[in-house]
Amino acid sequence: MLIYSQWQVVAGAVTTTGVQQSTFAQDLESHSQYDSNQQLNNQPQNLADQTNLPVFSNASVSNNSLSFSQAEQFLKQNAYAIQASTANLAAAQNQAEANAQLWRPVISLDANAIKYRTEVDVPLSDVKATGENAANQAFAQSLNNLPVPLPDNVSNFLSNRFSTAVSGLFDQIPNSSNVVINDKLFRPTISAVMPIYAGGSIQAAQNIAHLGYEKAQLNHQQVQDQQTLKLAEAYFGQQLAACLAQAAAQNLNALKQHLNNARQLEQQGMISRSQRLQVEVAMQAAQRQYDQAGSNEYVSRQYLQQLLQQPELPQLITPLFVQSAPLKPLDFYLAQLSQQSPQLAQLQKDQQLAAQAVQVAKASLLPSAYVFGQQTLNKNDWLVGVGAHYTLLANTDRKKLVNAAQARQDATQALQQQAQQDIQQLVRRAYYEAENARKAFLSMQTSITAAQENLRVQQLSFREGETTATFVNDAVNALTLAYTDQATAAYRYDLALVTLLAALGQAEKFSSVINDNSVLKVQPVSDFSQAFSFALPLANSHRMKK
Repeated sequence: MLIYSQWQVVAGAVTTTGVQQSTFAQDLESHSQYDSNQQLNNQPQNLADQTNLPVFSNASVSNNSLSFSQAEQFLKQNAYAIQASTANLAAAQNQAEANAQLWRPVISLDANAIKYRTEVDVPLSDVKATGENAANQAFAQSLNNLPVPLPDNVSNFLSNRFSTAVSGLFDQIPNSSNVVINDKLFRPTISAVMPIYAGGSIQAAQNIAHLGYEKAQLNHQQVQDQQTLKLAEAYFGQQLAACLAQAAAQNLNALKQHLNNARQLEQQGMISRSQRLQVEVAMQAAQRQYDQAGSNEYVSRQYLQQLLQQPELPQLITPLFVQSAPLKPLDFYLAQLSQQSPQLAQLQKDQQLAAQAVQVAKASLLPSAYVFGQQTLNKNDWLVGVGAHYTLLANTDRKKLVNAAQARQDATQALQQQAQQDIQQLVRRAYYEAENARKAFLSMQTSITAAQENLRVQQLSFREGETTATFVNDAVNALTLAYTDQATAAYRYDLALVTLLAALGQAEKFSSVINDNSVLKVQPVSDFSQAFSFALPLANSHRMKK
């Protein structure tokens, strides 16, 4: 429970003097980095049909009036945080769609234009020996085929002379020859490679991309809820600041009139100088409070202008409010957390992402297989085949990488459980804060009526000399405090209610609650000065209180 004392408005947010309070918005934003166990939809099909991305503009708000619903719609179209979230959502969507076809073959076209020079030493010794032997054998064969056989001595003589002549001829040929080739080559090819087994890494990569897209959708919803929460804090903080400034103005005007009456009574000798000084001191304190309230209202207005990116603000027409009926039981809201909370849903996605990271690490320990083919386009040359790859020795310890991924998965599970407890506690705090503020608001109406009557009675008693100026000052301050306490209770209720709805992923319902005809709205501060409108009594009929 939060205890509220003297309220001040600083930059659109209400704080207390010497009292500790919780900022629900900060608590809500701190639970968005974890995830859970859900079935994976591995192929993100038609993702573009699932996402309706807003179109941003630089439009201005109305020049005459601005309701909370209008401000919320304008903020969702122009807030920088939502623009960034929308861009991240589009990036995640494109990434998921890009990874959806990882099993398909990779087909590439290559064209090589080559100009080259090569120098080769060609050995000729074997060629010379073969040629010489062939010539000798051919000559001997021709001698044997003559129609008239030659005598042996003549045949041998001729063979020896021929062999000597042939040998002399081949000796003129060098034993090797240096060949230089200059040429150009153009070789266009088309290649295809398709994985057939990757150890589960391809499936895991697709799952990671799809989970990233789903998480981006949830984060986009959460960012919108946070902007609604921030707007409620600024919009109704400005309304509260205006109420406090109005109450401070009425308090100052009342004490000024009280001081004017006191001076007239002092001049007639009907009250003492000390009583007039008491009123003057009270009036000066009211002046300081009025100046401070005006400054706080200006600061809160500047904060709202900056949030809406507007140089000037029109009149805010949605007042502070509370619902007359109590909220539904706390268990009703706690039961909705697991199904509707975008924070818890993101935690589930984080846990699934950690599980897929473990699968990727394990895939590095397994072999991979693929098929490939290549065709040369300007020739009828082609090849096809099947390949396999296995890393025998890597420059990292792959088993340690698996252990690290599993440790991160364990950490994600623990963080998810802790975050679930924190969000449940946030819902409880917001629920009880809203109910306590609602009860305080309802009770303050009676207090305002009593304070108004007390001021009237104290002022009449002061005129008749039955009471001192101190009692009148206290009555004015009590009425001012009653009005400010009621406005503060309404602000507490509004902020707690939007916090509760945002935790459940239902911040968009806040505007429908505002527009409900059954809500109780903070009314403008009444005119205090009516209690000081009286005709001064005659001096001899006034009993002066020393």
